[in-house]
Amino acid sequence: MQNFMNMSVKEVIEKNPRIGEILEEYHIGCVPCTVATCLLRDVVTIHNLPGKDEAMLMYRMEKELYPERNVQLREVAEGKEKEEFKFSPPMQELVDEHVHIKQLVAYISEVLELVAQDEDIDRDLLFNVIRFIREYADRYHHAKEEDILFEYTDRSLEIINVIMEDHVTARGHIQAVVDAIDTGNREEIISHLTAYQALLTEHITKEDEILFPWIDRGLTTSQVGEIYRKFSEADAELGSDLPRRNLEFLRTLNEKFASQ
Repeated sequence: MQNFMNMSVKEVIEKNPRIGEILEEYHIGCVPCTVATCLLRDVVTIHNLPGKDEAMLMYRMEKELYPERNVQLREVAEGKEKEEFKFSPPMQELVDEHVHIKQLVAYISEVLELVAQDEDIDRDLLFNVIRFIREYADRYHHAKEEDILFEYTDRSLEIINVIMEDHVTARGHIQAVVDAIDTGNREEIISHLTAYQALLTEHITKEDEILFPWIDRGLTTSQVGEIYRKFSEADAELGSDLPRRNLEFLRTLNEKFASQ
């Protein structure tokens, strides 16, 4: 079983698709994940299942992977079940910022309808969307993850690499949109903004539901304080005008599309 635990989830599922179905039953969504390169052992650890659920999950996967073995269900001592997770203050800050980013990401569908239907491309609207993504989502939010939070983890872990790759891919899509606006290439604008929307939707879910709780559980009280202080310093360095003008833009989008 150890050999499979050290393989990527994608490889394991390719060898035996039933593993993906079993993981889904425990709300571990590796099948729809577009990357799924996390090691199987990390996936099990990061999701922090209650002891009995984890034991049953491991038992079922081992039976599926080694049908010839007489697999035994591991006994788990009685203990408290999984509790509803409460984020520490700095992690809650990141989750709260995700709320605004998800709002912008949702509005991309409305923006793309205008791009597809209007005779003239609304460059101002698109560049304001780009500004929000580059300023608020990237410089204000992603920078705190990359430059501060991830320093408190093992950066060699596959899940951290996946998240970092998402950031790079997202930036590539946005640069492609900028290039397409300059050339008036409507199809490329639609293609890359659609891809960005799908990527960020999945990305935020991975962070809110999997990565952030896992990181938070491993932080000491002292580390939580350090991260909170560093987040405040990073925000102060960028200034209050950056989040203010971008959140104001979100409000204008709401007013624009709510009336349609």
